[in-house]
Amino acid sequence: MKYRNIALVAVLLIIIVGCAVPPYMYMTLEVDSIDLFENVQPTTNELIVIDDTLYIRAVVPPTGVAWVPSTALPGGGDNILLVGHNAKEAFGRLDEVELGDKITISINFTEHTYYVTQLRIIPSKGISKETRNRLGYLLGSTGNEQVTLFTCHGKGSTHRLLIIGEK
Repeated sequence: MKYRNIALVAVLLIIIVGCAVPPYMYMTLEVDSIDLFENVQPTTNELIVIDDTLYIRAVVPPTGVAWVPSTALPGGGDNILLVGHNAKEAFGRLDEVELGDKITISINFTEHTYYVTQLRIIPSKGISKETRNRLGYLLGSTGNEQVTLFTCHGKGSTHRLLIIGEK
């Protein structure tokens, strides 16, 4: 019965999250300090259960940068989560970004500028449920407009790199 309820919630979340993507969206990401300019596409999502808790996980495309539709769009007043693999075609040089670097996101040709305020490296496995919930806060709604760039870090992808920029 418990997993039937989870399945119902999953279907509702897929419907809600799927409706959040504007069909006319054209978004780009630019980080001048590392010569990064990428078109941004929405991710797809999958639902997973860890320790009896339901999570939505973004499915990151093999190349390029993707926006997670369950987060805000630029100008929306909340966290914008952009994800990409630690590869040349996406976030391969993200670990070179420094505090104060400029991040520009254009959506439908309107520019939004953010400046790097936080650099975080976190483990990808073996973390407690409490830590996962705190990470959910970093990656989800924060209550203020910011951009979070998220990728793998380290040999064997043992950690995750978060770059947070604020207006």
